[in-house]
Amino acid sequence: MADNSTGPPPVTPRWGQLTYTSFDPDNGAGGWQVMSTAGGLSDAEIESLRQRIVTRFDSATPLGSFPNAAELEAMPRRLTYIADGRGRGAYWHSTMAGRDATGRPGNVFSHVLLDRDTAQPTPAVRPIEIWRSPGLLCPFGQDQVREAVLREDAIPSFGESLGRQDVLDFLFDQTEWRVGLLSALLDAVSAALNGGPGVVLITDSAESAALWIAAVSRLAPAGWVRQMNFSVYERAAGLDAVFDRGVHLVGVPRADADALPKHSGFIILDEHEVPDLGEVGGRPHQAQAGSLIEPTHWSALAQAALVDRATFAAATSMMDDVAVRVGDTGQEPSWALAMAALLLPDLFGDYEAEAAAVVARHSPDSLAGDEELMQLARATMQWSRGDSAGEAWAELERDNASTLMRQVLIQTYVQRSLEDDDWLARPGPVPLPSDYRAEFSTRALRQAARAAILTLQHKFTGEKSSELPTRALRILDFIHRAGLVSAGDGSGESVDDAIAEILERTLFQVVDDDERAKRFVFEAGALLADPLRQEVLAAVQNSARFLSEPAGNRLPPAFCDWLFGAFPASAVSSMFSEPYAAVPAMAVEQAIWSCRNGQGHIDGVRVVAATGVLEPRQIDVVSDSVVAQVFSFEPPWRSAELLFLELRFPGEMLSGFFPPALLTEEWSEPLAELIDVVQDREPNAPGSPEVRFAQLRRAAKFSVPSGSPDEARAGADWILSAAEHAMKVVDGRLAQELRALVIKAAVIAVANPRSRLELPREVQSHVTDYVSVPADGVFEFLQTSVDTRVLGQAEIQELTRLAIETAPGYPGAEDVPGDFMSGMTVFAGTDRIPLLEVPIRHAIRTGQTDPQSMCDAILAKNWNRSFNTGSERLVEKIYEERQKFSREWWKKLRQDAGSTELDTAKPTRFGGFMSAMRKDR
Repeated sequence: MADNSTGPPPVTPRWGQLTYTSFDPDNGAGGWQVMSTAGGLSDAEIESLRQRIVTRFDSATPLGSFPNAAELEAMPRRLTYIADGRGRGAYWHSTMAGRDATGRPGNVFSHVLLDRDTAQPTPAVRPIEIWRSPGLLCPFGQDQVREAVLREDAIPSFGESLGRQDVLDFLFDQTEWRVGLLSALLDAVSAALNGGPGVVLITDSAESAALWIAAVSRLAPAGWVRQMNFSVYERAAGLDAVFDRGVHLVGVPRADADALPKHSGFIILDEHEVPDLGEVGGRPHQAQAGSLIEPTHWSALAQAALVDRATFAAATSMMDDVAVRVGDTGQEPSWALAMAALLLPDLFGDYEAEAAAVVARHSPDSLAGDEELMQLARATMQWSRGDSAGEAWAELERDNASTLMRQVLIQTYVQRSLEDDDWLARPGPVPLPSDYRAEFSTRALRQAARAAILTLQHKFTGEKSSELPTRALRILDFIHRAGLVSAGDGSGESVDDAIAEILERTLFQVVDDDERAKRFVFEAGALLADPLRQEVLAAVQNSARFLSEPAGNRLPPAFCDWLFGAFPASAVSSMFSEPYAAVPAMAVEQAIWSCRNGQGHIDGVRVVAATGVLEPRQIDVVSDSVVAQVFSFEPPWRSAELLFLELRFPGEMLSGFFPPALLTEEWSEPLAELIDVVQDREPNAPGSPEVRFAQLRRAAKFSVPSGSPDEARAGADWILSAAEHAMKVVDGRLAQELRALVIKAAVIAVANPRSRLELPREVQSHVTDYVSVPADGVFEFLQTSVDTRVLGQAEIQELTRLAIETAPGYPGAEDVPGDFMSGMTVFAGTDRIPLLEVPIRHAIRTGQTDPQSMCDAILAKNWNRSFNTGSERLVEKIYEERQKFSREWWKKLRQDAGSTELDTAKPTRFGGFMSAMRKDR
């Protein structure tokens, strides 16, 4: 049976390679093309690498047609390295290859490498170390080009031709001092990697350019160096394109030196010059071409390492060791060298300040993973930032430390603050950085906080300083904000009792005297830590004043503003979740303070205040001003608040508090319960307004038309009378369902065929202004009223008369009193129809009325009284117009109601009615 298992996926090698040249294969077309590949290059990778291959060398040193071995070895080479910023880097190595297969001179052979993982820490590859590597193919002539094929297992070799020893020989050449140029070159390259201008180095040869690039590379960790893009050999004419591709440092042959000054956007250095060196934080370096370069600590530390070969070797070796231990050394090239300087104080003794500055500003987060190096960095931060809390705070405000070292600096500042009496004596709260986090606290910090608290406790037993109480509060506030109390210090002993004693000794001296308390609060300043405010309140709660004075006067007013202002109202309102739960006295004080400041209505705080005032032991002793502040009518009390107090203190709240809740609030469970509670008062308070309003609101929620027309009219009369009173009490601001109830009652009232009710003025105004909504139930109520005969034949006839007389275009309308319901419409599904037509249409649709006989009755009974004056001819004309209008109105209404039997005849009693009219005239 065959094995169908797929096995593990193939591993993509780190290195991919290709060669590119002009050649004529045996079985294909000649010309420029990829000759061979290795390392599993994909089509996309090949295309990306091919796009940057050069097919013209433009050497400043010509090579003969038949060079010897020495000339071939010394011939110019071009090496370009570019990292893409996403963990990949590519090398383009090009050499002159003589004539191609067609015999044309100027062929170029390119060997291209792709590093798919530049972040790999081992081996510690520095890209320039591949220079003149024996693994780079450099064929010359057609035969060698044809034979230069990559092996699949070929791996590039680094450092075999350009290693650490070669750099040492170059830098410490006795014939030329190179430290000055290297210092300027380091700072220029650092700036280029941070978005500054590209760097051009004029050299005698590509070989010299490679050595300078190697010198720069040896003074930074390999991981950082693999971010530095360079080209060993470029011509002046192509520099713009080279720098556009992301190159930072370029070697240019001396033959192009005169063409460079016009490129003012570059930093231009000559390998033989001695620049005028500047100072960090002072004047810049200046090159002989006029380029200005900002000095950095990298060049200063490099100068210390370049004292001699032994120092350089030791420093760079230690730097590489630091990089291996830490891993990611960050974006600053000098950081690992600065750590090496701290580890080798005998070699860098005069440069500790520069090293400390670099460590402070650029230490990467990965440093925290090496405890020994982290301790060294922490110690450096502490001694390099002075001795006082003020110096540490000033450094924090400068905000030029790395994220990791800023945390160390914050810890240093907190430690010093707890031990610096002069810093603590300053007025106002002890500052704490906004980016401080409780997790920054260490055991040493917590122990320092404990020592500070115990020291304060001891001082209160012997020291009589007038400044001690306020200073103690500032110290405790700082310790609480830093989270150094609750975390514990590892001793297993609590400092809570010590804090309580300090606060009682501090506060009991001033709590009984309002003026002294006011001065004390001013001197102490704001307390920023919530836990400390709570502890202060707990201490004050044990004072004689708090235990003996009535609600609203248990704390000095200054203390209330000082302590309560920072607490949210929700912290108080949570106290009334249970109607009969005990309410803490301190919560009552905060609630009264909120009422005094106009915030009692927020989150039901005034309920807590009212509970404290209405308690049996308080109601008779609380001051009138406190009562007035708590029991304000504005803004209106809500049903949930009133329900709580009514259940706890039945009948204690004045009746005037209830109408706004009963009449204006949207329906809710607390409102329903409040209505039940108020209605239960009826036996003891018959006819009281709040009982009547409660009944009215319940009728609005649960009104169903029932009973005889007379009973319905009686109910409507009661609703309209109660609503008239309600609207006066709440200035017309009724809840939507109450407004709808008034409309329903008004229709029932005006439908009385015997004695038309004149609605109260407030109700008329309300009906005129009412805007119906789909959910108000008016449409459904009127239809049900027809079905239950609450609106019978006579009532429908009266509503029809009103609807016709008030319809737009009614003839002689000036002789007919207008009606306030004529313009009102209600929702019928998604459409609006006139209010008075709703029951008429439903009566027609359900066959409960005859339009023909109704029209006769309306003409005979009602229209006759409209013609008491005027000539017979005018009366007859108006009558005919009204009769015609009535027929058309009925025709349209029946169509809208869905009737298919449309009667076009005149009313049957029209002729007899006309004869009677003429006899009367």
